[in-house]
Amino acid sequence: MTQDPDTLKFMGKPRPELDEGWHDLLQGTLIKFSADELYAAGNATSVAHKDGGFVGGLGISHSLHCLQYFYQDYYYSHEEQNWHELESHAVDHCLESLRQTLLCQADVSVYTLEWTPHSRFKPTVRVSQPHVCVDWPRLHDWMLKRAAKLEDMTPPDPSLYKDIA
Repeated sequence: MTQDPDTLKFMGKPRPELDEGWHDLLQGTLIKFSADELYAAGNATSVAHKDGGFVGGLGISHSLHCLQYFYQDYYYSHEEQNWHELESHAVDHCLESLRQTLLCQADVSVYTLEWTPHSRFKPTVRVSQPHVCVDWPRLHDWMLKRAAKLEDMTPPDPSLYKDIA
């Protein structure tokens, strides 16, 4: 994916189009797996599917679900706020950037489900498969060696602000 045509749909204040976009994006979160597929993914078992096999999902689904949770918590818990005070443009940018990153770098590790005493209606997600990650200490060291400060940047052209009172 190089350019996501849905970017505008996922930005801005809560509205039906945005809620529908999240709903559509999270469709198919749970997946039916055979016993062989779970075994090949390094997972021995999950909640059984009524027609045989098991139910689980991919890491990308869980990641997007978590991102949606943060989106809803941020916007719906601040409805009394002045949107300009919250710098909604910056929040939109961050949420959209994270959404695109999750889609472009989809985690396809398998997660499984387990019934626990905390709920009779929804099983708990188990993420038992190890993830392949970047070498964070090495990457962070490289970043630190190239670090810059705001003071290191050239100032903006004053004409950029001529129409702002």
